[in-house]
Amino acid sequence: MYDIITIGSATQDVFLTSKDYVLVPSKKFSTGVGECFAFGSKIEVKNIFLDTGGGGTNTAATFAHLGFKTACLARVGDDAPGREIRSVLRTHGVATELMITTKKEHTAYSSILLTAMGERTVLVYRGASAHFSAREMPWKKMQTRWLHISSLGGNIALLKKIFAFAKKEGIAIAWNPGGAELAYGYKTLKPLIAATRIFILNREEAEGLIGFQTSTSKGIVVITDGKRGAYVYDGSHSFFSPSTGHKAVNTTGAGDAFGSAFVAGIMKGMTPTDALRLGILNSGLVVTKMGAKNGILKKMPLQSVLHNIRVRSF
Repeated sequence: MYDIITIGSATQDVFLTSKDYVLVPSKKFSTGVGECFAFGSKIEVKNIFLDTGGGGTNTAATFAHLGFKTACLARVGDDAPGREIRSVLRTHGVATELMITTKKEHTAYSSILLTAMGERTVLVYRGASAHFSAREMPWKKMQTRWLHISSLGGNIALLKKIFAFAKKEGIAIAWNPGGAELAYGYKTLKPLIAATRIFILNREEAEGLIGFQTSTSKGIVVITDGKRGAYVYDGSHSFFSPSTGHKAVNTTGAGDAFGSAFVAGIMKGMTPTDALRLGILNSGLVVTKMGAKNGILKKMPLQSVLHNIRVRSF
């Protein structure tokens, strides 16, 4: 029996830092800003860093570090990156027996273009991570108290089967959907949100989910707001905590670090405010290191450390 199983993507990441990346404000870009470089030129890369990532593996590492018996259920190719992902998970204390290996696709791969401020643009090949199927799921081995689900590439049919399985088995769900899931809209996702114990979004995702209100959820709603901090609604009260303000070397994995630590806090029996503090602390640390796992907490922090992080209610 596991304490928690994470379900989501697993990727090989390469981080590329260069002073030649230029941020260009323009309405042509969905975020209002483009990360650009000269067309037809040879761009000098200052640093290169290889690591593993993806929502499934990043969150699993935090849960394992914080003392939970953790397994990762992700889909990888029968290739060197897939074997590396398994190896890295084991070094973090995460069980890999639920991992799915396929010969049909390569392991997912991300090229991450980092600016000097630690902000990034990600070029993603989703590969094996994009093709989860219900028939491949190791249902009989998924014995756990909690599931943490991140993006499944928009496979809404599989999501519904996972939620039905969790209901039947009495498993609590924390859900951090990706853009492909959110594209279905609130009307389609409403029954799944209602069955979620902890629902995690970033601010842009929450604003884009038309019709969604924190007060309509039966569980805890968490909304991250980048370097500004994060909000929590526990069904009756709302809380906010600013970020730690640590200088960011790389922001990749900050959302995964926050969400998984918050869920870990709730699993430990913490109040939502202390779980919020734990999430802020973990995300604040991960941005100080290259990669999405290298800066995360190595163990549960002391209560005195958590209470140094400010939380206000509103």
